[in-house]
Amino acid sequence: MTTPTTRASGITALPIVADSGERYGYRFPRQQVEIVKRRLVCGDYAVEVAGTLYA
Repeated sequence: MTTPTTRASGITALPIVADSGERYGYRFPRQQVEIVKRRLVCGDYAVEVAGTLYA
């Protein structure tokens, strides 16, 4: 799997929520992201926009 390496227009850092129970979390080394750790009800990662969790 590959992840995008280019920056989206108008977004300085994409907020990614990582489950706080994730033991060895992915760091997204080539992307402009802001990783926030907190407990997720379902899944290991989510994208948050305006307080709403997606994907």
